Amino acid sequence: MRKVNIGCATYQREGWINIDKNPLMRPDIVRDVARGLPFDTSSVDEILASHVLEHLSSEDLIFFIGESYRVLVPGGVLEIIVPLGNTGGLDHKMQFCEDSFDMLCLDENAAYLQLEMNWRTVDGSKVVKPSSGAYSHLQALHIQLRAIK
Repeated sequence: MRKVNIGCATYQREGWINIDKNPLMRPDIVRDVARGLPFDTSSVDEILASHVLEHLSSEDLIFFIGESYRVLVPGGVLEIIVPLGNTGGLDHKMQFCEDSFDMLCLDENAAYLQLEMNWRTVDGSKVVKPSSGAYSHLQALHIQLRAIK
């Protein structure tokens, strides 16, 4: 199985392909995911984006969601963890609420976003809980989206 950890920073996972745009983090791949994912179509089983999407602009976030759908195998999972509300982070470009990703699971929104994709929430995966590590003071949304192809 090919698993990808996006924006890994110092939280690299063994057995995963760790990607970060900062070469000082020493990831497996140095890449700004706002410019695309360096994988073939339908070649990745799982993507983890933990505490990284809030650093993207709304346009780059939508592009990343589309790229994730492109590279995931049918039934592949995109796991998202984002802080909720205004965190005050100077490097945060986006704010999220508990329902921020719900629109991705509505069929009509793929056409609205002008992207060919079909997502469904993995049952029971949408939860709000405290973050861990350096983010333990924040509430975070944890959600898994399955690529329906």
